[in-house]
Amino acid sequence: YSEMNRNKRRFERASKELEAGQISGAVGTYANVPPFVEQYVCDSLGLRAQEITSQILPRDLHADYISTLALIATSLEEFATEIRGLQRSEIHEVEEHFDAGQKGSSA
Repeated sequence: YSEMNRNKRRFERASKELEAGQISGAVGTYANVPPFVEQYVCDSLGLRAQEITSQILPRDLHADYISTLALIATSLEEFATEIRGLQRSEIHEVEEHFDAGQKGSSA
């Protein structure tokens, strides 16, 4: 429970950080668009204008988001493995419901 709460907070933070935009030009010099236009557009779209810009948004924003998704996937995998383990015949704490006459998987 606490692990998933931490994951939720991580995801909310990483998602918010990724909400960034920039239209400052190919090298970030605002040669064709003044900074106030970029700020207006970003504000209108609910994005945070980048403080320092270049041709692309900083890759670390995406890396942080992807890392957060990987942590969440790891937690879910751990949970699924635990459920599978609890179904083992020697533990038998959880089981799948079967109706009368229902066949199980042969795999």
